[in-house]
Amino acid sequence: MTHPPAQTFRSDCLILGGGVAGLWLRWRLRREGLSVTLLDLGTHDNARQSVASQGILHRGVKYALSPGAAGTQRVLAEAMDDWTRALECADSVSAPALAGVRIYTRTMHMWAPGGMLAGVTGAAASLSLVSGVRKLDPKAAPRVLASAGFSVWETDETCIDAASLLSSLRRAADGPLLSIDAVESIDATEGIVRAVCGGQSVTFSTGAVYGCAGLGNEHLMAAAGIDASSVCQRRPLHMVMLTPAPSPLYAHCIRPLSDKPRLTITTAYNNSEPIWYIGGDLAETGVARDSQAQVRAAREELARCLPAADLSAAHIAPWRIDRAEGRTQDGARPDGPVARSFGRLTFIWPTKLALAPIAARRAVAALFGGEHAPATRQPGESAETVAPPFPLPPEHLPPWQHNNVTWRNQ
Repeated sequence: MTHPPAQTFRSDCLILGGGVAGLWLRWRLRREGLSVTLLDLGTHDNARQSVASQGILHRGVKYALSPGAAGTQRVLAEAMDDWTRALECADSVSAPALAGVRIYTRTMHMWAPGGMLAGVTGAAASLSLVSGVRKLDPKAAPRVLASAGFSVWETDETCIDAASLLSSLRRAADGPLLSIDAVESIDATEGIVRAVCGGQSVTFSTGAVYGCAGLGNEHLMAAAGIDASSVCQRRPLHMVMLTPAPSPLYAHCIRPLSDKPRLTITTAYNNSEPIWYIGGDLAETGVARDSQAQVRAAREELARCLPAADLSAAHIAPWRIDRAEGRTQDGARPDGPVARSFGRLTFIWPTKLALAPIAARRAVAALFGGEHAPATRQPGESAETVAPPFPLPPEHLPPWQHNNVTWRNQ
């Protein structure tokens, strides 16, 4: 394919990927006074992964039940300071003002069928001292849990609407925010990126390039001539959606001494109709099941874990999503955000939605501590740049609003 001669646009930093990682980083770089252009990559974009998350801002409570996950717990606790300031709009200097984010709940619940939670009373009591975990009076517990006679615990973990988070982060900083068709090539040494939109070829010259595109980072590595297999990994999930949900629920069905809940259920809304969005071990083990088998497995596990819930009229749909992560030596989930640098090009994986503030902070620290100066401006040249005439990125849809979702009653 031949394109018209490329125009060149300059900015101090270029971000590739319009999900929560790229948007939070955009805000932080702008706070440092740098000019920033963000390119949304459409199907090759972390925005899809962000909007398909359950929106839980983990405080690390469930990880405290597993001795091997202490590192994750510490990093999540650090990230919560940023989230608190952002959602309360209390400090626009150290966190973006996210007044437009829809907060579903500020508390998550934990329960276990068969009295298993009672078997870890000591662990739960220890958690209550450091993580704000409280045993609930049955009258205060969600009806679907209390009706089954379960012991229920409550913890201070917020659950938000991920789509409204992306919208708020877009408004939190200024500078070009553009939708493109593809990245053709990346020169990591010189900070040169060539992109295409609508048949038009455009070149970006920048002091620092950030790959924040989730799975799309693999595509960006190919454009830069980097072997992705040695740098990143995928962790696939087979999520489950259920509607109409019998009642709102934000809870983990836990296993003693494990950081992997049997089920993690959050509630979202589609035109005011409640939808349970279900992850946990069901979603991880469900990767090996086809759609019909995953729907059957979901009904069976829900019957075991929530025997008081009448789901006979509910429709269920599976949804596959791959989480993108930085590669670890043994393939295990990283404890925190991962960054890998190649000249002026840095790839970032937050690992979890809740860790986006930490990923952005580390990326900026690396920029100012690295050997490459961020500015590409000539003396006297403005920090701002004129953007190419590309369209704004579209708002990304949550899974239950996609046309290709197949709902099953059996």
